[in-house]
Amino acid sequence: MLFALLILTSFVWARNDPVIYRVAIRGTIDRGLVPYVNRVIDDAEAQKAVAALIEINTLGGRLDAMIDIRDAILDAKVRVIGYVNKRAISAGALIALACPELYMAPGATIGAATPVQQGKKVSEKVVSYARAEFRSTAERNNRPADIAVAMVDENVEIEGVIEKGKLLTLTAGEAVTNKVADGMYNSLDELLSALNLQTAVIESPKPNWAENVIRVLNHPILSGLLLTIGLLGLITEVISAGWGVPGTVGLVALILYFASHFMVGLAGLPELLLIVAGLALILLEVLGIPGFGIAGIGGIVCLIAGIILSMLGKFPTAADISKAIWITIGALVIAGIGVVILFRLLERRPFWSKISLASVETRDSGFISSAARPGLLGQVGTAITDLRPAGTGLFKKERLDVVTSGEYIDAGEKIKIVKDEGYRRVVERVKK
Repeated sequence: MLFALLILTSFVWARNDPVIYRVAIRGTIDRGLVPYVNRVIDDAEAQKAVAALIEINTLGGRLDAMIDIRDAILDAKVRVIGYVNKRAISAGALIALACPELYMAPGATIGAATPVQQGKKVSEKVVSYARAEFRSTAERNNRPADIAVAMVDENVEIEGVIEKGKLLTLTAGEAVTNKVADGMYNSLDELLSALNLQTAVIESPKPNWAENVIRVLNHPILSGLLLTIGLLGLITEVISAGWGVPGTVGLVALILYFASHFMVGLAGLPELLLIVAGLALILLEVLGIPGFGIAGIGGIVCLIAGIILSMLGKFPTAADISKAIWITIGALVIAGIGVVILFRLLERRPFWSKISLASVETRDSGFISSAARPGLLGQVGTAITDLRPAGTGLFKKERLDVVTSGEYIDAGEKIKIVKDEGYRRVVERVKK
Protein backbone atom coordinates (compact mmCIF):
# COMPACT_ATOMS: atom_id res chain seq x y z
CA MET A 1 0.00 0.00 0.00
CA LEU A 2 2.79 2.42 0.92
CA PHE A 3 4.66 1.53 -2.26
CA ALA A 4 1.61 2.30 -4.41
CA LEU A 5 1.13 5.64 -2.62
CA LEU A 6 4.74 6.60 -3.32
CA ILE A 7 4.32 5.81 -7.03
CA LEU A 8 1.09 7.85 -7.18
CA THR A 9 2.74 10.78 -5.39
CA SER A 10 5.73 10.77 -7.75
CA PHE A 11 3.35 10.65 -10.72
CA VAL A 12 1.43 13.70 -9.45
CA TRP A 13 4.66 15.63 -8.85
CA ALA A 14 5.84 14.72 -12.35
CA ARG A 15 2.58 15.93 -13.81
CA ASN A 16 2.97 19.26 -12.01
CA ASP A 17 6.39 20.00 -13.54
CA PRO A 18 6.23 22.88 -16.04
CA VAL A 19 6.52 21.87 -19.69
CA ILE A 20 8.27 23.76 -22.47
CA TYR A 21 7.70 22.89 -26.13
CA ARG A 22 10.86 23.39 -28.17
CA VAL A 23 11.03 24.16 -31.89
CA ALA A 24 14.42 23.97 -33.63
CA ILE A 25 14.69 26.15 -36.74
CA ARG A 26 17.85 24.99 -38.47
CA GLY A 27 19.09 25.05 -42.03
CA THR A 28 17.11 26.58 -44.86
CA ILE A 29 13.69 28.01 -44.04
CA ASP A 30 11.31 26.50 -46.59
CA ARG A 31 7.56 26.14 -46.96
CA GLY A 32 7.66 22.63 -45.48
CA LEU A 33 8.80 24.09 -42.13
CA VAL A 34 5.64 26.16 -41.65
CA PRO A 35 3.16 23.35 -40.79
CA TYR A 36 5.63 21.91 -38.25
CA VAL A 37 6.11 25.23 -36.42
CA ASN A 38 2.36 25.88 -36.38
CA ARG A 39 1.65 22.43 -34.96
CA VAL A 40 4.20 22.69 -32.14
CA ILE A 41 2.90 26.12 -31.08
CA ASP A 42 -0.68 24.81 -31.19
CA ASP A 43 0.34 21.81 -29.06
CA ALA A 44 2.02 24.10 -26.54
CA GLU A 45 -1.20 26.11 -26.25
CA ALA A 46 -3.39 23.01 -25.98
CA GLN A 47 -1.21 21.39 -23.31
CA LYS A 48 -1.02 24.58 -21.24
CA ALA A 49 2.78 24.66 -21.56
CA VAL A 50 4.63 27.43 -19.72
CA ALA A 51 6.37 28.42 -22.94
CA ALA A 52 7.25 27.60 -26.52
CA LEU A 53 11.00 27.84 -27.09
CA ILE A 54 12.16 28.81 -30.61
CA GLU A 55 15.81 27.83 -31.02
CA ILE A 56 17.27 29.49 -34.13
CA ASN A 57 20.32 28.65 -36.22
CA THR A 58 19.70 29.54 -39.86
CA LEU A 59 21.08 31.58 -42.75
CA GLY A 60 17.56 32.29 -44.02
CA GLY A 61 15.22 31.00 -46.71
CA ARG A 62 11.91 31.79 -48.41
CA LEU A 63 10.26 35.14 -47.76
CA ASP A 64 6.72 33.71 -47.65
CA ALA A 65 7.74 30.97 -45.19
CA MET A 66 9.42 33.58 -43.00
CA ILE A 67 6.23 35.69 -42.93
CA ASP A 68 4.01 32.74 -42.00
CA ILE A 69 6.30 31.64 -39.15
CA ARG A 70 6.53 35.23 -37.93
CA ASP A 71 2.71 35.44 -37.87
CA ALA A 72 2.41 32.15 -35.98
CA ILE A 73 4.76 33.45 -33.27
CA LEU A 74 3.03 36.82 -32.95
CA ASP A 75 -0.41 35.16 -32.78
CA ALA A 76 0.64 32.55 -30.22
CA LYS A 77 -1.42 32.39 -27.03
CA VAL A 78 1.50 30.91 -25.13
CA ARG A 79 4.70 32.53 -23.85
CA VAL A 80 7.29 32.45 -26.67
CA ILE A 81 11.03 32.55 -25.93
CA GLY A 82 13.55 32.90 -28.73
CA TYR A 83 17.15 31.68 -28.41
CA VAL A 84 19.63 32.41 -31.19
CA ASN A 85 22.22 29.69 -30.99
CA LYS A 86 24.90 30.68 -33.52
CA ARG A 87 23.02 32.77 -36.11
CA ALA A 88 19.71 34.33 -37.18
CA ILE A 89 20.48 35.71 -40.62
CA SER A 90 18.09 37.03 -43.28
CA ALA A 91 14.67 35.34 -42.78
CA GLY A 92 15.92 34.00 -39.45
CA ALA A 93 16.35 37.58 -38.18
CA LEU A 94 12.64 38.37 -38.58
CA ILE A 95 11.66 35.14 -36.82
CA ALA A 96 13.98 36.07 -33.94
CA LEU A 97 12.57 39.59 -33.74
CA ALA A 98 9.04 38.16 -33.62
CA CYS A 99 9.78 36.37 -30.33
CA PRO A 100 8.54 38.56 -27.42
CA GLU A 101 11.54 37.35 -25.40
CA LEU A 102 14.81 37.03 -27.30
CA TYR A 103 18.14 35.76 -26.02
CA MET A 104 21.40 34.92 -27.78
CA ALA A 105 24.41 32.69 -27.23
CA PRO A 106 27.89 34.26 -27.15
CA GLY A 107 29.28 34.41 -30.67
CA ALA A 108 25.82 34.42 -32.25
CA THR A 109 24.83 36.96 -34.91
CA ILE A 110 21.58 38.49 -36.16
CA GLY A 111 20.80 40.63 -39.23
CA ALA A 112 21.80 40.84 -42.93
CA ALA A 113 18.19 40.54 -44.02
CA THR A 114 17.98 42.18 -47.45
CA PRO A 115 15.88 39.87 -49.68
CA VAL A 116 17.99 38.36 -52.45
CA GLN A 117 17.30 36.00 -55.35
CA GLN A 118 20.13 33.94 -56.82
CA GLY A 119 22.67 36.19 -55.13
CA LYS A 120 21.13 39.44 -56.42
CA LYS A 121 19.06 42.01 -54.57
CA VAL A 122 15.37 41.82 -55.49
CA SER A 123 13.13 44.67 -56.62
CA GLU A 124 12.53 47.75 -54.44
CA LYS A 125 8.89 46.67 -54.07
CA VAL A 126 9.92 43.48 -52.24
CA VAL A 127 12.60 45.30 -50.20
CA SER A 128 10.03 47.92 -49.18
CA TYR A 129 7.69 45.19 -47.99
CA ALA A 130 10.49 43.50 -46.02
CA ARG A 131 11.38 46.85 -44.39
CA ALA A 132 7.80 47.29 -43.23
CA GLU A 133 7.65 43.75 -41.83
CA PHE A 134 10.86 44.23 -39.84
CA ARG A 135 9.76 47.63 -38.55
CA SER A 136 6.29 46.51 -37.45
CA THR A 137 7.66 43.34 -35.84
CA ALA A 138 10.23 45.32 -33.83
CA GLU A 139 7.61 47.84 -32.75
CA ARG A 140 5.27 45.04 -31.69
CA ASN A 141 7.90 43.75 -29.22
CA ASN A 142 9.20 47.19 -28.12
CA ARG A 143 12.53 46.86 -29.92
CA PRO A 144 14.29 49.69 -31.80
CA ALA A 145 12.58 49.83 -35.19
CA ASP A 146 15.39 51.76 -36.90
CA ILE A 147 17.88 49.01 -36.06
CA ALA A 148 15.50 46.37 -37.42
CA VAL A 149 15.10 48.34 -40.66
CA ALA A 150 18.88 48.75 -40.96
CA MET A 151 19.12 44.95 -41.17
CA VAL A 152 17.13 45.15 -44.43
CA ASP A 153 18.17 48.48 -45.98
CA GLU A 154 21.81 49.55 -46.34
CA ASN A 155 20.68 53.16 -46.87
CA VAL A 156 19.71 53.47 -43.20
CA GLU A 157 22.34 55.17 -41.06
CA ILE A 158 22.35 54.96 -37.24
CA GLU A 159 24.99 56.95 -35.43
CA GLY A 160 27.31 54.71 -33.45
CA VAL A 161 25.75 51.57 -34.87
CA ILE A 162 25.95 51.45 -38.66
CA GLU A 163 27.00 53.87 -41.39
CA LYS A 164 25.15 54.43 -44.63
CA GLY A 165 25.91 51.96 -47.42
CA LYS A 166 26.38 48.95 -45.13
CA LEU A 167 23.89 46.31 -44.09
CA LEU A 168 23.52 45.80 -40.34
CA THR A 169 24.51 42.55 -38.65
CA LEU A 170 24.85 42.50 -34.87
CA THR A 171 26.86 40.26 -32.61
CA ALA A 172 25.20 38.89 -29.49
CA GLY A 173 26.83 41.58 -27.34
CA GLU A 174 25.82 44.36 -29.73
CA ALA A 175 22.26 43.02 -29.90
CA VAL A 176 21.98 43.16 -26.09
CA THR A 177 23.56 46.63 -25.92
CA ASN A 178 21.13 47.98 -28.52
CA LYS A 179 18.10 46.33 -26.87
CA VAL A 180 17.48 43.98 -29.77
CA ALA A 181 18.09 40.96 -27.51
CA ASP A 182 17.15 40.68 -23.84
CA GLY A 183 20.24 38.84 -22.69
CA MET A 184 23.17 36.59 -23.53
CA TYR A 185 23.56 33.08 -22.10
CA ASN A 186 26.14 30.38 -22.77
CA SER A 187 23.67 27.53 -23.01
CA LEU A 188 20.00 26.69 -23.01
CA ASP A 189 20.28 25.31 -19.47
CA GLU A 190 21.79 28.60 -18.28
CA LEU A 191 18.98 30.55 -19.98
CA LEU A 192 16.23 28.42 -18.41
CA SER A 193 17.87 28.73 -15.01
CA ALA A 194 17.93 32.52 -15.34
CA LEU A 195 14.21 32.43 -16.21
CA ASN A 196 13.43 30.17 -13.21
CA LEU A 197 12.43 27.39 -15.60
CA GLN A 198 15.26 24.99 -14.74
CA THR A 199 12.79 22.33 -13.58
CA ALA A 200 10.76 22.48 -16.75
CA VAL A 201 10.41 19.35 -18.86
CA ILE A 202 11.56 20.05 -22.43
CA GLU A 203 9.34 18.50 -25.08
CA SER A 204 10.97 18.52 -28.52
CA PRO A 205 8.31 17.24 -30.95
CA LYS A 206 9.71 15.92 -34.19
CA PRO A 207 8.04 16.51 -37.53
CA ASN A 208 5.38 13.83 -37.98
CA TRP A 209 5.26 11.53 -41.00
CA ALA A 210 2.86 13.80 -42.90
CA GLU A 211 5.07 16.88 -42.37
CA ASN A 212 8.14 14.89 -43.41
CA VAL A 213 6.42 13.62 -46.54
CA ILE A 214 5.25 17.13 -47.47
CA ARG A 215 8.73 18.55 -46.94
CA VAL A 216 10.32 15.77 -49.02
CA LEU A 217 7.80 16.20 -51.83
CA ASN A 218 8.52 19.94 -51.88
CA HIS A 219 12.26 19.39 -52.27
CA PRO A 220 13.23 21.04 -55.61
CA ILE A 221 14.72 17.84 -57.07
CA LEU A 222 11.84 15.51 -56.17
CA SER A 223 9.27 18.18 -57.01
CA GLY A 224 10.79 18.58 -60.48
CA LEU A 225 10.89 14.79 -60.94
CA LEU A 226 7.19 14.44 -60.06
CA LEU A 227 6.33 17.22 -62.49
CA THR A 228 8.32 15.59 -65.29
CA ILE A 229 6.78 12.14 -64.68
CA GLY A 230 3.31 13.69 -64.63
CA LEU A 231 3.78 15.49 -67.93
CA LEU A 232 5.45 12.43 -69.49
CA GLY A 233 2.43 10.28 -68.61
CA LEU A 234 -0.11 12.79 -69.92
CA ILE A 235 1.78 13.43 -73.18
CA THR A 236 1.99 9.67 -73.76
CA GLU A 237 -1.77 9.33 -73.34
CA VAL A 238 -2.56 12.31 -75.57
CA ILE A 239 -0.61 10.86 -78.52
CA SER A 240 -1.83 7.29 -78.03
CA ALA A 241 -5.31 5.81 -78.03
CA GLY A 242 -7.32 5.28 -74.85
CA TRP A 243 -6.09 5.50 -71.27
CA GLY A 244 -3.50 3.24 -69.69
CA VAL A 245 -0.68 2.82 -67.19
CA PRO A 246 1.39 5.88 -68.31
CA GLY A 247 -1.59 8.20 -67.84
CA THR A 248 -2.41 6.72 -64.44
CA VAL A 249 1.20 7.05 -63.21
CA GLY A 250 1.38 10.59 -64.58
CA LEU A 251 -1.89 11.55 -62.92
CA VAL A 252 -0.72 10.21 -59.54
CA ALA A 253 2.59 12.10 -59.87
CA LEU A 254 0.78 15.36 -60.63
CA ILE A 255 -1.62 14.84 -57.72
CA LEU A 256 1.35 14.35 -55.35
CA TYR A 257 3.06 17.43 -56.81
CA PHE A 258 0.06 19.74 -56.48
CA ALA A 259 -1.16 18.32 -53.15
CA SER A 260 2.23 18.96 -51.51
CA HIS A 261 2.33 22.51 -52.90
CA PHE A 262 -1.25 23.09 -51.74
CA MET A 263 -0.51 21.83 -48.22
CA VAL A 264 2.37 24.28 -47.72
CA GLY A 265 0.47 27.25 -49.19
CA LEU A 266 2.32 27.58 -52.49
CA ALA A 267 -0.83 26.68 -54.40
CA GLY A 268 -4.28 28.00 -53.52
CA LEU A 269 -7.84 27.72 -54.85
CA PRO A 270 -7.17 29.51 -58.20
CA GLU A 271 -4.25 27.19 -58.98
CA LEU A 272 -6.29 24.17 -57.91
CA LEU A 273 -9.18 25.15 -60.20
CA LEU A 274 -6.80 25.63 -63.13
CA ILE A 275 -5.21 22.25 -62.52
CA VAL A 276 -8.53 20.41 -62.19
CA ALA A 277 -9.90 22.13 -65.31
CA GLY A 278 -6.73 21.26 -67.24
CA LEU A 279 -6.80 17.59 -66.26
CA ALA A 280 -10.55 17.35 -66.98
CA LEU A 281 -10.13 18.81 -70.47
CA ILE A 282 -7.20 16.51 -71.25
CA LEU A 283 -9.16 13.46 -70.05
CA LEU A 284 -12.12 14.59 -72.18
CA GLU A 285 -9.84 14.91 -75.20
CA VAL A 286 -8.23 11.50 -74.65
CA LEU A 287 -11.34 9.51 -73.76
CA GLY A 288 -14.25 11.31 -75.34
CA ILE A 289 -13.24 13.30 -78.42
CA PRO A 290 -11.48 11.75 -81.45
CA GLY A 291 -8.38 13.56 -82.66
CA PHE A 292 -6.80 16.48 -80.88
CA GLY A 293 -8.41 19.91 -80.74
CA ILE A 294 -9.64 22.77 -78.59
CA ALA A 295 -10.27 20.68 -75.46
CA GLY A 296 -6.76 19.23 -75.48
CA ILE A 297 -5.07 22.57 -76.18
CA GLY A 298 -7.17 24.31 -73.52
CA GLY A 299 -6.37 21.57 -71.01
CA ILE A 300 -2.63 21.89 -71.63
CA VAL A 301 -2.77 25.69 -71.28
CA CYS A 302 -4.71 25.47 -67.98
CA LEU A 303 -2.36 22.80 -66.64
CA ILE A 304 0.80 24.75 -67.50
CA ALA A 305 -0.66 27.94 -65.98
CA GLY A 306 -1.51 26.04 -62.79
CA ILE A 307 1.99 24.55 -62.65
CA ILE A 308 3.71 27.92 -62.96
CA LEU A 309 1.43 29.66 -60.44
CA SER A 310 1.86 26.83 -57.93
CA MET A 311 5.60 27.59 -57.71
CA LEU A 312 5.31 31.30 -56.93
CA GLY A 313 3.88 31.57 -53.42
CA LYS A 314 2.60 34.79 -51.87
CA PHE A 315 5.41 37.18 -52.77
CA PRO A 316 6.78 36.24 -56.21
CA THR A 317 9.63 38.25 -57.68
CA ALA A 318 10.49 38.58 -61.37
CA ALA A 319 13.23 36.01 -60.79
CA ASP A 320 10.70 33.62 -59.19
CA ILE A 321 8.40 33.91 -62.20
CA SER A 322 11.27 33.41 -64.65
CA LYS A 323 12.50 30.39 -62.69
CA ALA A 324 9.01 28.83 -62.62
CA ILE A 325 8.61 29.29 -66.38
CA TRP A 326 12.00 27.73 -67.13
CA ILE A 327 11.36 24.81 -64.78
CA THR A 328 8.06 24.14 -66.55
CA ILE A 329 9.68 24.39 -70.00
CA GLY A 330 12.45 22.09 -68.87
CA ALA A 331 9.96 19.52 -67.55
CA LEU A 332 8.02 19.65 -70.83
CA VAL A 333 11.18 19.20 -72.92
CA ILE A 334 12.43 16.30 -70.77
CA ALA A 335 8.96 14.72 -70.87
CA GLY A 336 8.85 15.06 -74.67
CA ILE A 337 12.27 13.45 -75.04
CA GLY A 338 11.15 10.75 -72.64
CA VAL A 339 8.10 9.97 -74.80
CA VAL A 340 10.29 9.57 -77.92
CA ILE A 341 12.75 7.31 -76.08
CA LEU A 342 9.89 5.30 -74.57
CA PHE A 343 8.30 4.56 -77.94
CA ARG A 344 11.69 3.74 -79.49
CA LEU A 345 12.41 1.24 -76.70
CA LEU A 346 8.94 -0.31 -76.97
CA GLU A 347 9.36 -0.86 -80.72
CA ARG A 348 12.23 -3.26 -79.97
CA ARG A 349 10.22 -5.39 -77.53
CA PRO A 350 8.61 -8.62 -78.86
CA PHE A 351 5.20 -7.82 -77.37
CA TRP A 352 5.06 -4.49 -79.29
CA SER A 353 4.33 -6.32 -82.56
CA LYS A 354 1.27 -7.87 -80.93
CA ILE A 355 -0.33 -4.49 -80.22
CA SER A 356 0.86 -2.44 -83.22
CA LEU A 357 1.50 -2.87 -86.96
CA ALA A 358 5.14 -3.59 -87.70
CA SER A 359 4.83 -2.35 -91.30
CA VAL A 360 2.56 -0.30 -93.54
CA GLU A 361 0.47 -2.32 -96.02
CA THR A 362 0.62 -0.50 -99.35
CA ARG A 363 -0.64 -1.22 -102.87
CA ASP A 364 2.97 -1.53 -104.09
CA SER A 365 3.55 -4.38 -101.65
CA GLY A 366 0.49 -6.21 -103.01
CA PHE A 367 -2.14 -5.12 -100.50
CA ILE A 368 -5.59 -4.15 -101.77
CA SER A 369 -8.75 -3.72 -99.73
CA SER A 370 -10.83 -5.95 -102.08
CA ALA A 371 -10.11 -8.20 -105.02
CA ALA A 372 -10.71 -7.12 -108.63
CA ARG A 373 -13.60 -8.75 -110.57
CA PRO A 374 -12.53 -9.46 -114.14
CA GLY A 375 -16.17 -9.76 -115.26
CA LEU A 376 -16.79 -6.07 -114.56
CA LEU A 377 -14.18 -4.74 -116.96
CA GLY A 378 -15.85 -3.39 -120.10
CA GLN A 379 -19.39 -3.49 -118.69
CA VAL A 380 -21.70 -0.67 -119.72
CA GLY A 381 -24.13 0.83 -117.28
CA THR A 382 -25.86 4.06 -116.26
CA ALA A 383 -24.70 6.82 -113.89
CA ILE A 384 -27.43 7.04 -111.25
CA THR A 385 -25.74 10.02 -109.54
CA ASP A 386 -23.65 12.84 -110.87
CA LEU A 387 -20.02 11.72 -111.14
CA ARG A 388 -17.96 14.74 -109.95
CA PRO A 389 -15.75 12.74 -110.36
CA ALA A 390 -16.92 10.05 -107.89
CA GLY A 391 -20.44 8.69 -107.65
CA THR A 392 -22.58 5.60 -108.16
CA GLY A 393 -23.36 3.61 -111.30
CA LEU A 394 -25.83 0.81 -112.07
CA PHE A 395 -24.46 -2.25 -113.90
CA LYS A 396 -26.77 -5.21 -114.54
CA LYS A 397 -28.95 -4.25 -111.53
CA GLU A 398 -25.84 -3.91 -109.27
CA ARG A 399 -24.96 -0.57 -107.72
CA LEU A 400 -21.22 0.14 -107.70
CA ASP A 401 -19.12 3.04 -106.43
CA VAL A 402 -17.20 4.43 -109.40
CA VAL A 403 -14.91 7.33 -110.28
CA THR A 404 -14.01 9.04 -113.57
CA SER A 405 -10.52 9.99 -114.70
CA GLY A 406 -11.40 13.60 -113.93
CA GLU A 407 -14.31 14.48 -116.17
CA TYR A 408 -17.78 15.25 -114.82
CA ILE A 409 -20.65 12.99 -115.97
CA ASP A 410 -24.29 13.79 -115.33
CA ALA A 411 -26.74 11.30 -113.87
CA GLY A 412 -28.56 9.24 -116.51
CA GLU A 413 -25.65 9.09 -118.96
CA LYS A 414 -24.21 5.81 -120.18
CA ILE A 415 -20.85 4.85 -118.67
CA LYS A 416 -18.33 2.06 -119.20
CA ILE A 417 -15.89 0.45 -116.72
CA VAL A 418 -12.41 0.87 -118.22
CA LYS A 419 -10.29 -0.06 -115.16
CA ASP A 420 -11.00 -2.30 -112.16
CA GLU A 421 -8.54 -2.20 -109.23
CA GLY A 422 -10.85 -3.85 -106.72
CA TYR A 423 -11.10 -0.89 -104.39
CA ARG A 424 -11.33 1.60 -107.30
CA ARG A 425 -13.36 1.27 -110.49
CA VAL A 426 -12.70 3.87 -113.19
CA VAL A 427 -15.40 4.70 -115.75
CA GLU A 428 -15.74 6.90 -118.81
CA ARG A 429 -18.69 8.30 -120.80
CA VAL A 430 -19.98 6.10 -123.61
CA LYS A 431 -19.90 8.17 -126.73
CA LYS A 432 -23.09 8.21 -128.75
